[in-house]
Amino acid sequence: MGVFTLTIGLLAIGTVAADHLTIVRARVTFDDAENRCKALGGHLASINSDVENDLAHRLCDLTNGDCWLGYRRVGTSGNVFAWIDGSNQAYTNFHSGEPDNWNHVEGCVQLLLKYSLGTWSDQDCDASYDHAYPICRVKDSNVTLTAPELTTSNTGSTNPGDFNVQLVNVKMTFKQAEDVCVGYGGHLVSIHSRAENDQVNQLCRKAGGSCWIGLSLGTSWTWTDGSAVKYWYFHTGEPDNWNGVEKCAQMMAKFSQGVWSDQDCDAAYDNAFPVCKFPAGSHPVITTPAPTTPAPHSNNNNGGQGSKPSQAPQSSQKCPDGVTETIDYGNLNTSGPGRKLQIKGKHFYINDKKVFLSGANQAWVAYGYDFGNNQYEYRKTQFECFLRKVHQAGGNSMRTWIHVSGQTTPEFGASGHVVSLDKEGTFISDIKKYLRTAAKYNIVIFLTLWNGALHNSKMDGLVKDESILQSYIDNGLIPLAKAIKDEPGLGGYDIINEIEGLVIPDETNSEPCFDTNILHKSGAGWAQRAFSMQDFLRFISRQADAIRNVDPTTPITAGSWNVRSNTDQFKFFNYYKDECMKKAGGKPQGHLTFYSTHTYDNKTLFDDWAPFLHNASEYQLDKPLVIAEFNQVRGAGMTSQDQFKWSYFHGYDGAWSWYAMAQSSPTDTLATQMLGMESIKAETDEKAGGLVAFSLT
Repeated sequence: MGVFTLTIGLLAIGTVAADHLTIVRARVTFDDAENRCKALGGHLASINSDVENDLAHRLCDLTNGDCWLGYRRVGTSGNVFAWIDGSNQAYTNFHSGEPDNWNHVEGCVQLLLKYSLGTWSDQDCDASYDHAYPICRVKDSNVTLTAPELTTSNTGSTNPGDFNVQLVNVKMTFKQAEDVCVGYGGHLVSIHSRAENDQVNQLCRKAGGSCWIGLSLGTSWTWTDGSAVKYWYFHTGEPDNWNGVEKCAQMMAKFSQGVWSDQDCDAAYDNAFPVCKFPAGSHPVITTPAPTTPAPHSNNNNGGQGSKPSQAPQSSQKCPDGVTETIDYGNLNTSGPGRKLQIKGKHFYINDKKVFLSGANQAWVAYGYDFGNNQYEYRKTQFECFLRKVHQAGGNSMRTWIHVSGQTTPEFGASGHVVSLDKEGTFISDIKKYLRTAAKYNIVIFLTLWNGALHNSKMDGLVKDESILQSYIDNGLIPLAKAIKDEPGLGGYDIINEIEGLVIPDETNSEPCFDTNILHKSGAGWAQRAFSMQDFLRFISRQADAIRNVDPTTPITAGSWNVRSNTDQFKFFNYYKDECMKKAGGKPQGHLTFYSTHTYDNKTLFDDWAPFLHNASEYQLDKPLVIAEFNQVRGAGMTSQDQFKWSYFHGYDGAWSWYAMAQSSPTDTLATQMLGMESIKAETDEKAGGLVAFSLT
């Protein structure tokens, strides 16, 4: 019986009781789950705060499955629940619309993995299709943990004006990082206040990666410069010293708030940028150094669980890879020689040859911080590295997110309307540089404008207020489309990723295109039930129309989270079809020119209607269909090679694996994704997918 453990309380002041959440690696009924927890000396977990729920969610994420909590309905009706360990916790985190006691059989509570925010749902306590992993709370009153005394977040710098910090723009091990800083007369940075932490975080965000700080674990946590540990900003559940090898602290790129995590000091896959701290008046000119000591070898094999295929080693395909080449961007103020990719009928073509889009989702280097405001200058080395890797594997296309949720672009005025693409005026030149680099590697880029899988308040006005949307179209989208329409590296546009994350399911409307009752219990609305289907379709349609009025033949899509909202077959409804787009947007050109969908397994099985179980023709669509997100780790036992080959030989027009950065779970290593691309790179069969190795010259 396998278990994983995280410890609660590491962010508390002083001494705290060790209160463990443990997950049992066995999918069972609710009662069996409770018995397994009792065998460990505890009960199914009660949850009393967002912090504890986040820990439970992270444990659940390790299993790629849903998880039982110790919360059970009292009686057979009503929504009164009780914790089976007898605690009186008032905290709950039910998903919108839950609990609903569907069919009057759902009496026990699960944390559902498909809801990315760790929200809960009531489920059948006994049915085999609702088996889940137990999360147990195991108390041990004999163990205590001591955290350092914390400073408050508003104390400011402890030594204002008597130091400066600089980032070294090459990744290396912790020892190499400290050696480099010492060599320039400083140390890895010590942090003593929220203000100092924010200063370091700003440097790391610009670099687009995680950063070493000078905190390491011996008999206790100490700073390499010898200063006292007075400030503590580890992420919830950290430091955890996973596998006994994580003894050095990083500021993590995937957490935008600048929180810390302990990582392996020496493993190549945990290499990070050094941030050095120097005394006042010392401003050394740091050149890009070679590592001072060789990094130990590690293959970072993230192998699969159970019957899942193993992952190819990631370390051999890390980016950046040390290769630097000069890119001649040409005159960025002039147009490119012409976009090559076209759609004819139900397929993609370049130079009158049918082509198959094979590649990967980038999808970002620094989520929401890649383009505009001169941010690309700090990302371009990594972006080029991923383009080079995909090209080496025989890939020809990538899907890259640009505005995401409006974190840094476009630029909003005081009224909430969009006034420009970005504040510093580099957005278009950033995108052109990226597209021209891609063209060098014979790769076309599909720009995903927005993300509907997570909620950000900046999206609210754009989706709901037509005047705000029009301000973006006039001051952002149309200038962008005009500027890049002749770039060979432009593949097309993906207006928004997964609107289903924020759509309101179970909404009744006399117009079938806007009625979402068919999405009942589908998982739609997992991030927040924020927008009607009519709002979202208008949002997509108006942007599609604006692009096509500037560039009539450009490919345009919107990526659905599941093919069930992309087809009228299997008793589903295609919300993305021309009829619905035009009804919502009221614009003659406001429709998509190809479809794209995402597919992952659920509890190791694909949905019965999933693309990897059907030919593309079975969905009876009138446009090309690309499988725009998938991976091996959530591939129901299929290897990446199996998935790319299936896509090529079963009528699909493209396949993009998730995702090149490979930083979050669940995702494949880049090396695994490259194996999939390599498996079809020599294909030319026009009766199947068509030519893969095309040229943009």
